[in-house]
Amino acid sequence: MSIVMLVISVSMIFSSFTEIESNSPGQDIKKYAVKSGIVVYKSVVMGMNQQQTLYFDNYGAKEATESKSELFGMKTHTLNFIKDGYSYSVDFVNKTATKMKIDNELINQINYNELSEEIMREMKITKLGKEIVLGKECDKMSMNWTEMNMKGFVWVWKGISLKSEITAMGMKTLMEAVSIETDVVVPASKFEVPAGFQVTEQSMPSGFPDIDE
Repeated sequence: MSIVMLVISVSMIFSSFTEIESNSPGQDIKKYAVKSGIVVYKSVVMGMNQQQTLYFDNYGAKEATESKSELFGMKTHTLNFIKDGYSYSVDFVNKTATKMKIDNELINQINYNELSEEIMREMKITKLGKEIVLGKECDKMSMNWTEMNMKGFVWVWKGISLKSEITAMGMKTLMEAVSIETDVVVPASKFEVPAGFQVTEQSMPSGFPDIDE
């Protein structure tokens, strides 16, 4: 993975934080205050434009992020989701996918509707007031997550990040929603590896920060 794509991936941690496994014990916890949604974002990192789309259903119990970008003539198209205790990353260009076993505590680490005092302290999250993004009244928050060398701001509506300005690993990523649909039918294909794609399993990188609730 290139350093640019790594920074984008790390920045997405703060933008959506976690995806809740569809059959996990915590699925009754509503990450979002709307049942389903499709949110399209535009993002810029190191001058590279990228389109990202968030899909979620059952109040966030099922969630996926699809990304499309082009850098120096090279196109990328990926889909990331969590299912059955595994994090999946699908590469549509090479028709491959990777999966990685993850701990349920990481899956249910945080959601904007239920920010615990411990998580706010660990990530140094501060609520800064209200601002309008895409016609929605959002809660603006700042953070300084030293363990991930990441800091910035996020604008949240009903648990959904509609805008973020994140500096991770010394690089700034800007992301803002350009459209949002709620209470819509989300294609089941967004939570599956396409037929015929080769799937390989990877291990969780050592040193990934653990946050206890």
